[in-house]
Amino acid sequence: MDTATTPAGRGRIGPLTVVGALWSPATWRALTHLVTGGAIGLVAFGALFTLFIAGIAGAPSIIVPLVAGSVILTLNNALTVLQRSRHRAYLHLDLPEGGLPLRFSINPRKLLEQFGDRKTWSRLAYHSIGSVAGPIAATIAVTAWVVGLSLLAAPLFPIDGPTEWNPFAFSAIGIVVLLAAPWTTRGLAAIDGLMATRMLGTSRSDELERRITHLAASRDSTVDAADAERRRIERDLHDGAQQRITALAINLGIARSTLTDLPEEGRRALAGAHEEALQAMEELRDLVRGLHPAVLEDRGLDAALSAVAARSPVPVRVKVDVPGSRPPRDVETVAYFMVSEALTNVARHSGATKATVDVSQRGSVLHLVIADDGNGGADPGGGTGLRGLADRVRSVDGTFHLHSPEGGPTTIEAELPCAS
Repeated sequence: MDTATTPAGRGRIGPLTVVGALWSPATWRALTHLVTGGAIGLVAFGALFTLFIAGIAGAPSIIVPLVAGSVILTLNNALTVLQRSRHRAYLHLDLPEGGLPLRFSINPRKLLEQFGDRKTWSRLAYHSIGSVAGPIAATIAVTAWVVGLSLLAAPLFPIDGPTEWNPFAFSAIGIVVLLAAPWTTRGLAAIDGLMATRMLGTSRSDELERRITHLAASRDSTVDAADAERRRIERDLHDGAQQRITALAINLGIARSTLTDLPEEGRRALAGAHEEALQAMEELRDLVRGLHPAVLEDRGLDAALSAVAARSPVPVRVKVDVPGSRPPRDVETVAYFMVSEALTNVARHSGATKATVDVSQRGSVLHLVIADDGNGGADPGGGTGLRGLADRVRSVDGTFHLHSPEGGPTTIEAELPCAS
């Protein structure tokens, strides 16, 4: 194995002597690559040239250029798929897959959209260049092998003529040509692979865009799965444990009011059990509400935030202005928990006497402003839950801003995109 890498940049061919290159699998894969590329190039040249001429000749009819353009786009994508497969099979060059519709359509808007894509022209340029360069490269490679073998065999076929000639001299030339043929073949294949990487592959920005799209889709599916799991847990707790504890508290209350003849110690134990059951029921209700508030699902953001404000020990004024349809479910959930956690922080840490919550939707963005008249000095790194608020906002590609000077007031602003 030599130190040269394959065109795809993967793996290494390994050390090869000049002679060893003659029977290297990489050499014969490269030769097959060039020969198949030449054949595809000839077909592509005939098809593309015919379609181009037909489109120009039929321009007055309008429909002919549309049909020709659509066929060119379909052929362009089909050739791209074929060329990517050829490079992967013979050069081990992995080019990106997908994004190549093969359906025939003469919709002018779709045609203009595809012809306006830089990638379309890049692929079409590769096929156009390859329709000429492919057959030439294949001819050069095959000729090198044929000429080298023919000259090498010159001593076996003496030729009588008016002038003397030295067959062994031709044989020596044949050896040189034959030894150069593998490197010529592999060099031409490498050039084709490099051109395909630039023209059929993706740029760094395109690759980053593809990865961002993939990560965003993965993030959305994770968020949806987590939301579904919260709903399941909330439903199981509400229909199971919460109902049992409620029934237990009711039974203990009935026993407490009816069993008046119990000894003092028994009455105290029964009263304590009743109070513990009531407290457990209240804590479980809060837990269920924190997992997924039913009021948010049933009545929307306005009612859910009003319920949060009603439970707050600090007086809170809530204003919700969301005209039209409700925001997406994940955005509503983030907004709800953001307000809920922010008001919890206000009650625990700010020393505020009042707070306000303003929610409004302008265009495709949901704006949240949470303010209090407390002591200020809120620090996301101080363990007050502000970092969690910012993380929730970022989970839906929103923005988070905190303004909390010493002495107050504290204002939290967030913008949550609502576009689907």
